[in-house]
Amino acid sequence: MKRAATFGVTCILLAAAPLAGQTNPGVSPASAEPPAAATGGTGATGVTGAPSATGPEAGPRRAVPAAEASRVRQAAVDAFTRASVTRLRNVPDPKIDDYRLAGLSLALLRRLSPTDEQLARDELAAWTSAGDAARTDAAASAVLRLAPRDSVVLLRMLLSRIGRLQTADARLAEYERLLKLDVDPAVKSRLALDAALLLRDSGDDRGFLDRLTLAATLDVTNKEAAALFAAYYLERSTDARERTELLANVVLADPLDAAAVDNLTRELMRRGAFTAARRMLERLRDLRLAQGQQADQEYFEDFYIATWNARGADRALELIQQLQDQQARSAMRERDMAKERGDRPPPDRPNLLAAAIEFIRMGVHVSRGDSAKAARSAADAVAFNKLVEEVLKDPKQRGETVDDAEATRRIAELKAEDIFARLFAGVELDAVEADLRALEDGGAETTLGRSASDRFHGWLAAHRGETAKAEELLAPLAESDPQAGFALGLAAEKRENPALAAERYEKVWLAHPATVLGSTARALAARLKGAEARRPEGAEAAEAALAGFAPWLDRMTSDPRSFMRLEIEPVATNVGLLDRVEFRVRVRNLSRAPLGLGTRRPIPGLVLMSPGLYLDGTDRSGTVQPEVVDLQRRLRLLPDEEIVATIWIGKGLTGTALDASATQRATVRFRGLLGFQTDSNRRFQPGALGVEATSDIVTRAPADPRLPVEAIAARLRNDQGEAFAEALLMTSARLTARLRGVTVANPEQERTVLGAAMIERAGSLPDAEKALTVAIAARSGLMNRDSDLREKILDAAFGGPDAIDLAGIGPLSTLALLYFGFDRPDDPRLEAMLKHPDADTAECAAIIHRAVTATAAARAAEGGSAPAAPARSRGAAGPAGPTSPPAPGASPGAAPGTPR
Repeated sequence: MKRAATFGVTCILLAAAPLAGQTNPGVSPASAEPPAAATGGTGATGVTGAPSATGPEAGPRRAVPAAEASRVRQAAVDAFTRASVTRLRNVPDPKIDDYRLAGLSLALLRRLSPTDEQLARDELAAWTSAGDAARTDAAASAVLRLAPRDSVVLLRMLLSRIGRLQTADARLAEYERLLKLDVDPAVKSRLALDAALLLRDSGDDRGFLDRLTLAATLDVTNKEAAALFAAYYLERSTDARERTELLANVVLADPLDAAAVDNLTRELMRRGAFTAARRMLERLRDLRLAQGQQADQEYFEDFYIATWNARGADRALELIQQLQDQQARSAMRERDMAKERGDRPPPDRPNLLAAAIEFIRMGVHVSRGDSAKAARSAADAVAFNKLVEEVLKDPKQRGETVDDAEATRRIAELKAEDIFARLFAGVELDAVEADLRALEDGGAETTLGRSASDRFHGWLAAHRGETAKAEELLAPLAESDPQAGFALGLAAEKRENPALAAERYEKVWLAHPATVLGSTARALAARLKGAEARRPEGAEAAEAALAGFAPWLDRMTSDPRSFMRLEIEPVATNVGLLDRVEFRVRVRNLSRAPLGLGTRRPIPGLVLMSPGLYLDGTDRSGTVQPEVVDLQRRLRLLPDEEIVATIWIGKGLTGTALDASATQRATVRFRGLLGFQTDSNRRFQPGALGVEATSDIVTRAPADPRLPVEAIAARLRNDQGEAFAEALLMTSARLTARLRGVTVANPEQERTVLGAAMIERAGSLPDAEKALTVAIAARSGLMNRDSDLREKILDAAFGGPDAIDLAGIGPLSTLALLYFGFDRPDDPRLEAMLKHPDADTAECAAIIHRAVTATAAARAAEGGSAPAAPARSRGAAGPAGPTSPPAPGASPGAAPGTPR
């Protein structure tokens, strides 16, 4: 995700820094933070020429209460969490090293904040992307301890463990063991499905069917199980009701799956269950529109045929005319817009419908015996095909994918359609015969087959009353060819045998109900019999199966608010400088059926949280970016069930902006969008079936903006706990004020005064405060590669390059050193970290070493030679990582991520 550059370096420093190790260097894992004496670093005595640890204004230190120390530590954990997460977002193509570095860093942070569920989830995501199965399982276990109802993580962990078993028998045994446990039925359904597939591959058909049935019954939202179950029985069943119910179950598994609705519609149309089919066609229309798809010609054919048979011929004609009128209005708008642009308007062509649609209107007129209107429809269909033929003859219009041979073949098909149109309407019979002879005498690409030739000649003979010839030609074809069967009915009418004609028409209708000829034959049979034609076999059973089917489905496909609700509420509406800005995101299933939750499921699993940020009343929303919140913590939601997640929004640019503006009054609110999509420019847009909600405002009171820089420096020298951390945020706000458009009278003097205060205090600080000090110094530009303060800050905090005491550095300070301490592979501190006795810390150092080695090589290639290593390391704040590009705003030749 690209980051806004408005805050410049302020916004990118932490994001661009490398990450740190998992294991607490020098501290046992059980210890979250050692006493101040153990975490103060080397202090002034370990740094040659460094100032004293306390300034002249320092007084007696107060004891920081445990609760206050915990809040400061949490603020430091949050700062480095943001750094590790946003760093990955800035790497265009993250590699294994990037993910491992994030995983190690987040694991250490989680140890310091063991109840932070969101932090545990971030660590799990990092290890999953790194492909480390053992670490992934450990992180998943940590998530499940904090969120035991997370069925998604549970299933992922179980499948991962099963996947590591070496034999099919061992896997099947583990599936059977797990299926006996008392866990979420949705999880067991997925396990049963996997077991079924394994049994099928092993040749155990009975076991496959047993486990597949279990999977489909345990959770109706398991779409994969429902689809496989339906496919198995559809191959073996001809019963209309059973087939309809099987396909309906697949729709229930995911009512927003257009393909599932389309399959059910096909079955209903084939059965002649047109009332149910029309309902499903309406649902299919809603879903395709929601997905940005236009209805195609085949859809319109089905919809008008279903309407004709379910609602009557008049309603079908009305809808067809509406389509034609809409088409005319669209053409007029196109011409008007061309004139407004000064362009040549498109040619004025007749308003013709596609021939296949016109055939439906023609069929209504034929069934009513209205020869004049039928003839007009036939003429319009032929005229439309003529326009298509002109396009096919022009290589420029038809496109490169259609060569001359293909164009010739398609034109021959259009000629055959023209013959059908005029025979169907019973017009221009002499012209039909001439065109028929021309097709029969054409080349290989245009010659009619024997069956088509006999069909058309037989139909032509029927119109002319040559019934014996017609029946001789048509009878052998009628069983499989609806056109031949229809023409046989016409021949019986010409013989003045209405009973035989009705019988023949009805036969076409019963065999081909979802076609124009079948629907026309139904109406003709009814007119000749004086009673309704029989219904196709299975039509009533299929209609009955869908009669009470999911009444809520009709609203669901058009109104997402009918089946899901999104709410966003702040945990606290007034917060302090060190407080988290958190929101509760709540999603509820409002429908009367279980609904799947997750990607490509009815209830989306991701919420787009778009911030509205105001600083001192000025809208700064354009400087931050939306956050995508993952709510995929259940496989499904039961009716009226909800999922609630508490989200800290500080991981992204919003948190960075708030931290950098401590002296400004801040208000923030979030607009959440459940069900979103990206446009062609990769911008987030509301989805057609999405719902949204807006939170109440959260207000953060500022620190005193009028406080002189000397007073802030005094607080840096003397304050402790929360007061010291707030002084650091004020320091950041002062030193980055120009980046936010705030006028500063003497920025260099402020930099000198505040930098000196940080250096004086750095050595004596507890772990969390020291880590925050280094992070704020880096964020504020005090640790640029060419900064005269950089080495002084590092020496004060960690000791000189050759005198570093790794065992005396606390866990957060270790992170700070790894994040901001290195950019040269020969840095003595980095070389010491490579030999660290803790394996995880050493691995972090090795990853960073590879990154800075690559960076140094790249700089050498650009400059012609690598710069000589100085006696004292003057490296920049740590590199962005093994594959990171230079950070926005970095100077030429700077290491990737070097703060400027």
